[in-house]
Amino acid sequence: SGSFDKDLLAYLEDRFLMSHDKPQTYGTQLQSDGSLYLLFDPKNVDKRREAMEFKESLSTYLKRHGLDYNTEISKFTEEPFP
Repeated sequence: SGSFDKDLLAYLEDRFLMSHDKPQTYGTQLQSDGSLYLLFDPKNVDKRREAMEFKESLSTYLKRHGLDYNTEISKFTEEPFP
């Protein structure tokens, strides 16, 4: 029908960026050690995820994978997150 799920396109974009050693946009990719792969502008990631119709925040996604949001995000920013 020519339609697609926006979140699947976001996964594809993040995978492409990761494969080219660039920061991901939506936080969908984990490294081989299970940690979150490099993330662009973590402060606004949930706004981007919402725009792509993700059903969960990055915090929920990471928790589902056994990761702590603050620990993972702190790798990419000096600023504490709530």
